[in-house]
Amino acid sequence: MELNFYSSLVIAGIIQGVFLTFYILLLAKYRTRASIYLGLLILIITLSILQELLWEIGFVTSLEYYLLFVPYSFAEAALFFFFVMTFLYPDRKNTRVEKLFYLPFIIVLLASLIFKLAYLFLDITVPFFITTYTVMEFIDTYGDFLSIFMISLVLLILWKQIEIYQKKPAKYYTEIVKSKLTWLKILFILLFIFNIFWMYATIVGAIINENEYPAYLLLICISIIIYTLGYIGTRKIGVQEERRKIRKSFYVKQDYSISEETKGKHILLFEKMLIEEKKFLDSSITLESMAEDLQISSSHLSRMINSELKTTFSNYINLLRVNESKKYLLQPEFSDYTLVAIGLEAGFNSKTTFNTTFKKITGQTPSQFKKTTSN
Repeated sequence: MELNFYSSLVIAGIIQGVFLTFYILLLAKYRTRASIYLGLLILIITLSILQELLWEIGFVTSLEYYLLFVPYSFAEAALFFFFVMTFLYPDRKNTRVEKLFYLPFIIVLLASLIFKLAYLFLDITVPFFITTYTVMEFIDTYGDFLSIFMISLVLLILWKQIEIYQKKPAKYYTEIVKSKLTWLKILFILLFIFNIFWMYATIVGAIINENEYPAYLLLICISIIIYTLGYIGTRKIGVQEERRKIRKSFYVKQDYSISEETKGKHILLFEKMLIEEKKFLDSSITLESMAEDLQISSSHLSRMINSELKTTFSNYINLLRVNESKKYLLQPEFSDYTLVAIGLEAGFNSKTTFNTTFKKITGQTPSQFKKTTSN
């Protein structure tokens, strides 16, 4: 058995993986379908890394490795796919076709079980046992190619799904919460790069020279990427669930009752769209998009807002958002919710923008406002 600096890093990653799995599946504040898939993904990757480490440090022989072998890596693509899809669409049902992503895992698991049974009940000189052992050697040598293909396929499918998701308009009258997915796209890019390196390392290990196979570096890289996903994913799921609960509790279609004699028809319609339809909660809303909805030019709309409302478009939108966020901050049931969730649900792009705008309008930060009103 050989331990070195790199194997120590891998062991540290395994310990972190166990902690993350325990936290996500048992202790996390919000247990959703997405969090369950995420927790299971972290678990199987942690077990897969442990399994590979035992072989790399010489703790087990090849026969012992095959007897202990469970094809965790063949389930990673499926669990990652379902984590992302349930994060995007929490209430969706998995289709039968999508469940076929589990097929490689099931097939290889059956092959490994047959090998274990052959070892238990047959002599190792029996041709059938030798055949099962050869199958296990083939899986060990070339199985990574299938895993790489599956992960690459899932990444491509999910990238397309994210593009579709981002093009769909946000519907603020429902419980649908659209999340910003920059973090997920960055993760996808890192996984694509990792897949290229994994493919190179697999070719080197299987065909060129097994001694040059950079196993430790692969294990360390995948540990960093996946555990980053674990920490960020858990946080994003929490924010998403808080926003869903705020929206479910607070969405009430508001009546619009401003006298039509005091304002022009376009301004009346402008306010009605913003307030009654809650368009101000859309963080991507712009003067141009509102002007397009009203079928007038943006410059004309801007002049009307300045003339009739005595303010600018951005100041008016921000005032509506700050007033909306105050409602959330004053609710006892949301007292332990993050300011990120409250700010995003009120229509702000980020916590920083929320803090800055809130203080500019009220003279207090959201935290200060929350503290003073709770006393």
